[in-house]
Amino acid sequence: MGEGEIIHIAPPDEAMQWLGEVYPPGGGVVTQWNYHRAVRVGDRIFDRMTGPNGLPQDEYLQFFKEKDILVIRPLELET
Repeated sequence: MGEGEIIHIAPPDEAMQWLGEVYPPGGGVVTQWNYHRAVRVGDRIFDRMTGPNGLPQDEYLQFFKEKDILVIRPLELET
């Protein structure tokens, strides 16, 4: 994309290694999702679920049943 930051979406206790149920926009329920990374530019998040237009973070989090406890933080890149 040329801009933004890579973010890591995780449960508060990463030893748990489960994001809870995820409801992608195409329908269905994903139950075996252990971790997720996406790109955030300002308040918009981009990944395969959002497509090239992304979504505002508040709308994006509606895909996750456990949205109120998930932690979103910038991914520390190794240099």
